[in-house]
Amino acid sequence: MEENLEAEFQNLFVTKIKERGLTLAKLSELSGIAMKHLQNLNAGRFDSLPPAPYLRGYLVKLGHILDFDGEAWLEKFRAHG
Repeated sequence: MEENLEAEFQNLFVTKIKERGLTLAKLSELSGIAMKHLQNLNAGRFDSLPPAPYLRGYLVKLGHILDFDGEAWLEKFRAHG
């Protein structure tokens, strides 16, 4: 994946969490996504994330909670894969 795209998503993710006053623990509780995966997204460690089918589900679920288009981000990541 392209580093700029990863940094762009990381920035969006961190910003959206702060805007909603959430913690990673609360986001994990709301989304059902394991804390380690949220920590990896938060830190920009995309190489430590699970395979694409899981990532798709995570992005869509997080998009609903944090108000961003998870499908659009998945397409961006696929295009720069």
